[in-house]
Amino acid sequence: GSDPKSDPSSFVLAGWILPAERWGQFSTEWSNELAQPPAIQYFKMSEAASGQGQFLGIDDPFRRYKVRSLLDIIDRHALHGLNTFLRWDDWQEFAVLLPPEMKQPYAPLFFSLITNLFEYECSLGIFPQEVQIDLDDQGKSGAFALEWFNRLWYGDKVWRFSEQHKQMIEATP
Repeated sequence: GSDPKSDPSSFVLAGWILPAERWGQFSTEWSNELAQPPAIQYFKMSEAASGQGQFLGIDDPFRRYKVRSLLDIIDRHALHGLNTFLRWDDWQEFAVLLPPEMKQPYAPLFFSLITNLFEYECSLGIFPQEVQIDLDDQGKSGAFALEWFNRLWYGDKVWRFSEQHKQMIEATP
């Protein structure tokens, strides 16, 4: 959560991994479930838990049912989860060193997630398997992270992705 009072007081970036040839079937099942009553356009767990956003006005038992139905799809397709987090107090200590335009935790989380993806592939013995990273809209934070992605992709000396990262990442997220 981006609120220092949230519990736990951490920023989290997470996603799912699935081979490209299996994403189509997963996406179809996911879309079909989103359309089932109570129909929602997209899923965010924070909205399901709080009864806000897409879940506004939907009673708790129906919200729980929708979450369970979506989790069943994830289980059936055996998606692997990948995440990274940054504790609020650690971010506060680090952020004071940054200029105002860089004071957003999304970029360091994004690059940490790429490192975790590299470690994931190595641990499974599948490196270098090309990966397309698709992200939801993160507004200015996402644009900032993508700007730095390009700087590191085309950078030189220490300000660049390693050759291993470049072997793994298929294209700009």
